[in-house]
Amino acid sequence: MIRFPCTCGENLEAPDELAGGTLQCPRCHLLRDVPTLDELLTLNDDGTYRELPLAPEPARDASAEPMRGFGRSRTAAGGDEVDLRSDFDDVLRAGAPTAQAMGAAGEGAPRYDPETGELIRPLNVIQPPPPGAMRAQPVAALSYARGDRLGFQRPLVVQMFRPMNLFVLGIILVLVFVQQGILDFARRLFCLGLIPMLAFTAIGFTLVSYYGTVIDEIGRVGADDLPRPLRDLNWQDDTFGPFGQVLVAIVFCFGPVLLLAPHALHGRYEIDLPDEWMFLRWPWFWFGVGIFPAILLTLTTSGTARNLRPDRLVGLMKVCGIDYLQAAGLGLLAILCNMWLYFGLDSLHFLFGGAPGEYRWEALLARYGTFVVPALTATIVTHLFCWRLGLMYREYHDRFPWVLQ
Repeated sequence: MIRFPCTCGENLEAPDELAGGTLQCPRCHLLRDVPTLDELLTLNDDGTYRELPLAPEPARDASAEPMRGFGRSRTAAGGDEVDLRSDFDDVLRAGAPTAQAMGAAGEGAPRYDPETGELIRPLNVIQPPPPGAMRAQPVAALSYARGDRLGFQRPLVVQMFRPMNLFVLGIILVLVFVQQGILDFARRLFCLGLIPMLAFTAIGFTLVSYYGTVIDEIGRVGADDLPRPLRDLNWQDDTFGPFGQVLVAIVFCFGPVLLLAPHALHGRYEIDLPDEWMFLRWPWFWFGVGIFPAILLTLTTSGTARNLRPDRLVGLMKVCGIDYLQAAGLGLLAILCNMWLYFGLDSLHFLFGGAPGEYRWEALLARYGTFVVPALTATIVTHLFCWRLGLMYREYHDRFPWVLQ
């Protein structure tokens, strides 16, 4: 049994097989090295070690060195070959500078901190130019990896119609066709059963959340391909999160217009409203078109609703400039295409006024107004709008007046 004191005054015991290991003191709870039998001789009563006096070096024979170097024999007394190479002591006796002296005097020799061993790096101090000297003008750094900038080295339509993106677009079109088939079936039978209604709602939920993930994938993630529908099925980032963000943006920007649209759903909900109320649909609709890209981009990429403050939304618009106007135009086109797809031409009459059959474009839309053409147009234009918002985030997000970024 090995008995030794701890520095806190506790007497410790350990079996012999733990010699050289560690033991936790029950009093101070520190790990203590278990001394070996040789170390017990140098252990003080307070748990510290004392230094033993070094044995004096034997006197060296002055004639041994010349005999080793210049003698006839090339073997030592034990029969081993004599190593005639100079050791470090021979170099010092010859007057060569030490490594520390070389590090202090040499320019290229590395220097290390004597306590931490960390490499000491010199500071490059730039001297101020003399008065009257020419100052170098800063030059913008080249960026070869930003082919998707809003300057458009590559057109947006070309990016979206790559093979992988075409495959994702095909999946979305199939979902839209199935949803429109369910809606057309319900219109013919004047009813919608429970199972078709659940299928219609599930597809609508998938599409709305998908368009939110497109903005996040192209913008915040920085991808160049469309994401999978429902992406990784993450509750917050891929399903209910994007769905709620897009839905809040639509309701905030166009909710009052939908409330003032008695003919938007093919006259199913006829409401007699004052003319003053109906007049409000125009200013609110254009107001919603103007702020819809800013609100949708903020909700889907900023991560917090605090950035919906009016001054921050206006700051976002100012930073984007002309690109924001282009995105708002794409957003208006996407809204009109989706209204044509889901509500028919009556919804366009509600916005532009006039009686059915009054406009020339109505006959053209009615001729090709099966759900195939509106579905294809609405899907492509909505993808272009969401992709453009993602590129705007890539280009300008470091200058957005957002918080908690």
